[in-house]
Amino acid sequence: QIVYTGHAFEYPPISTSKGVDEAELKKLVMSILLSGERFFHSSNNEGELYSAVLEQTVTNETYSDRLLGGNKNVSLPNILEISLSANAGLHYSQDLAERAIVINLFYANDDPNKRTFKRPNLHEFIRQHRSEILSAIYALIKNWFEKGMPLSKKPFASFPEWMAIVGGIMESAGLKAPVVDNDVMDTI
Repeated sequence: QIVYTGHAFEYPPISTSKGVDEAELKKLVMSILLSGERFFHSSNNEGELYSAVLEQTVTNETYSDRLLGGNKNVSLPNILEISLSANAGLHYSQDLAERAIVINLFYANDDPNKRTFKRPNLHEFIRQHRSEILSAIYALIKNWFEKGMPLSKKPFASFPEWMAIVGGIMESAGLKAPVVDNDVMDTI
């Protein structure tokens, strides 16, 4: 978000110890789309994340729902990039898992508060170096373009076009395509 927009933002958890409030999630998604936002990050999720609304929102090209305060139904282009963060123990449906790229972070020591980081304030670092990061992304895309825009052959049934292009950009630079499904992933 900081690289794209210049600032970070997050929404409250979708899933809490009480579960998912589907009606509230529908209202939230509609309000975010109506405001023109492109990103939806829900932080600190916990418990059980079983949500037909979320599963549908992740993959549908349009989002339709009734506007609050009336009976008018609206359909909007679904331009959201959706991300979630959670601490240990979040359980989610197989359907959602198949529509997502899951990144598991692991810290083996007893006290995560004793960790030290090369860049303790990552958000500020990104803000200060945003132009260089954008230039690096542009260089990756330019390299891909100059190589004839080869598409990745790695499958991702939920988002095949995304994988073909993003995977192609990364593979053209000698990197691995994004990790999906049951691929083995390094942990941090």
